[in-house]
Amino acid sequence: MFCGFGNRVALSGLAATQIYSLDIGHGNTPSDMELRSYLEEVLDALEGPCVPSIHQSVGYLYPIDLIVDVVKKYPNVVGINVSTGDVQYIARLADAIQGRVEIHCGGPAHALTTLALGGTGYLSSEGNLAPKLCVSLIDHYRSGDYAQAEVAYRKILSLWPVTYLYGSIRGTKAALGLLGLPGGLPRPPRLPVPARALPEIAAKLREVDLPELRDGLANLPEPAAA
Repeated sequence: MFCGFGNRVALSGLAATQIYSLDIGHGNTPSDMELRSYLEEVLDALEGPCVPSIHQSVGYLYPIDLIVDVVKKYPNVVGINVSTGDVQYIARLADAIQGRVEIHCGGPAHALTTLALGGTGYLSSEGNLAPKLCVSLIDHYRSGDYAQAEVAYRKILSLWPVTYLYGSIRGTKAALGLLGLPGGLPRPPRLPVPARALPEIAAKLREVDLPELRDGLANLPEPAAA
């Protein structure tokens, strides 16, 4: 069912389908053979560009030799998304992939490290709030303006209290709503950020004071009087 849906979506011009890490439940770690079977079954059925995801939230990281085999075997694998705090794993993965496909790290924390190791970029909830800022980090790095890349990096990290303190998607959607931007509400069972937290999010958005957010800052509720 998923692969049929994926193939239909690919026809719409989707850049790539992300293949999330296998979760077999109860905190169990799949065997190498189970992981290989899972990826091959999905990739055999999907026709468009694909990006396997390696994510620490499932409790394991894919064996690097398995990822290398998959990249070599399937020309429709165009990238790898790797979300882990293990920088050495990212380094070994980049060395093994040798530029065959793009590598993006999960979140901005290791964005500059990933680029320095030969990766392509980073995944970012912050891009929903400040897309120009998030793209500028990559543009500055590619142009060799590392000082400005570092400035952009620090500004992106200043958004963390907004995007992650309240549970990533929940905090991001609450911030978008406060700024008068489309974001909607989290889908159940996730619940919206409690109303009592909104003034704190508004205060943090004012604190960051990014140029591309200034129009939206006018929509924020005024701070409560002391």
